[in-house]
Amino acid sequence: MLRGVINRRETTRYQKLLEDTLSKGLNLEVCVKIGRRGTSDIRPVKHNRTVWFTSEKRNWKKKFWNVFGLNPDKSKQNNIVVEINIPTDGIDLRIGAGMFAVDEKDSVFLLHSGRIGGGRQGINKTNFLAWYSQYAALVEIKNGTKVVEGILIGNISEKKDLIKGLTKFIKDVNRFKIEYVGGL
Repeated sequence: MLRGVINRRETTRYQKLLEDTLSKGLNLEVCVKIGRRGTSDIRPVKHNRTVWFTSEKRNWKKKFWNVFGLNPDKSKQNNIVVEINIPTDGIDLRIGAGMFAVDEKDSVFLLHSGRIGGGRQGINKTNFLAWYSQYAALVEIKNGTKVVEGILIGNISEKKDLIKGLTKFIKDVNRFKIEYVGGL
């Protein structure tokens, strides 16, 4: 069973490792307009022409904001497909749906609780996990004295593994949104 990362120092170190690994794997950069819930802003994103990523620490919300999308296009608004927000302290799935966990070899993994949004009826954790269960099983993570479940995305130390798992996850979330309510 994986052990959830609940220490602030470890979380910060692994967030930096995540950003570094993604910067190496998504080694192109472009400024795009990113839309979210009635607003948009222009931000630089790292990409590989298929998926894009941007991140920032949001102290007032006590999380690392990790945002992902598909097919970056600087000529139009780019929609956020999924956020993998990591609480800065512990695993708090009310703050962020993302989490880090380590195995017995101290490999570090990125996981997602399955809680997704999009501002439309039916786009929620319950429906997504019911849909997603046909593609992959959840893994258990020991979170202090509790056990939580998550979707294993990839090993953040292994660029190819992480990019492959992340691309699959982003495309799966996008496909769910299209199939469930007709898209982003």
